[in-house]
Amino acid sequence: MRFIAVNDNVDSANGGMDNDFTPLRNLFNEWLVRDTSKKIKAVKKAKGMSGKPVTSKPVYGYLMDKDENYIVDEEAAPVVRQIYQLCLAGNGPTKIARMLTEQQIPTPGTLEYRRTAAPDATTLAMSASGRQTPSSICWKTGSTLAVW
Repeated sequence: MRFIAVNDNVDSANGGMDNDFTPLRNLFNEWLVRDTSKKIKAVKKAKGMSGKPVTSKPVYGYLMDKDENYIVDEEAAPVVRQIYQLCLAGNGPTKIARMLTEQQIPTPGTLEYRRTAAPDATTLAMSASGRQTPSSICWKTGSTLAVW
């Protein structure tokens, strides 16, 4: 079995396990990860118990106001009611999705994209500034550009 610890520059294939502190260092790293995980879970639980949403985006049929309160999405509300009616009528998820597609009702992802897509003016301004072009320049290091 090969063991690699990138942060500590350890690779068992290259004889990097010669350091006597490697197992101890890994134990501390594991404790740190577990402790961080417990803290994140505690924060999310406290946030949820206080009534605040713990997700970054509300579920389909709702929007979030500036105070992080859920409000009904009037555009999606009729679709949600239709989905519930179809479900109560005994239709399964696949059949419901097929029916909504036939009615040309946009998917939640399409609806989100229509609401948040960058307008053409933004794209033109970014291209005109020379900082970003349609080739999606990510990071700039010196005079070399990294493109994804």
